[in-house]
Amino acid sequence: MSTIQEPIPQVMKAEEAYDQIAPLYDERPWSKFWMKHELPIIKDKLTHQRFTRFLDAGCGTSPYLSILNKHIKEYYGLDISEGMLEEAIRKYSNINLSSQASWSKASLTEIPFEDNYFSAILCTRVLSHFTDWKQVLVEFYRTLEPGGLCLITDIHPEHHYEMTGFRTFKRKIYVETFKHENFINTVESFKKMPEFFIHIEEKSFIIKDFQEFSMRNIIQDRYDDQLKELYTELDDLYLYQHDKIFYFMLIQKPY
Repeated sequence: MSTIQEPIPQVMKAEEAYDQIAPLYDERPWSKFWMKHELPIIKDKLTHQRFTRFLDAGCGTSPYLSILNKHIKEYYGLDISEGMLEEAIRKYSNINLSSQASWSKASLTEIPFEDNYFSAILCTRVLSHFTDWKQVLVEFYRTLEPGGLCLITDIHPEHHYEMTGFRTFKRKIYVETFKHENFINTVESFKKMPEFFIHIEEKSFIIKDFQEFSMRNIIQDRYDDQLKELYTELDDLYLYQHDKIFYFMLIQKPY
């Protein structure tokens, strides 16, 4: 008796995958999940001061610009996906922003701005699409001004998923995803010190805060129709309830 083999998933580069999912991205249950659980972190860490030049690194559709807008003089959205940038520009084209906003296509391994340019950087769920996270952090260090803040969030490498996946109208596509256990281990080793640093290629960031989140840390609103399907799916994976899902890290370039 022959068995039917599961089709091998198509794995795409980030640029191609996000171009395809861009028109649907903001309506995904996971996008709503991040607005519910990631947004409070961003508000807590980045809305207590005003930033002159703010880089949204791997901005996607710029979901947090409307919240950060009044705390920013100049907003720069950078992404490798033209489709995601088009969605961001379309979304904010009829909104009167108090900040000056611009978007451009570029890789975070070669940020097209001069040294010490930004007063803050936000990077949400992007590092896992790079084989070498150190390259990205070196660019963050170069383009941040002394004393500048950088808030990074990402899927935790201990989370059971293998690749980031998106469902389109026709099929499910997967994006190249890299789990950086060494990144978390590096942070864990330095956070044991009274004032701890993360060292990358002779560059040092001060780690201001670092937290990891599992399902048991997350308040689940069972009555939220937008998230009900996603929470049910996560509950079905009860064996993974204690696995870490995501983390955030707030770092600062020393003065």
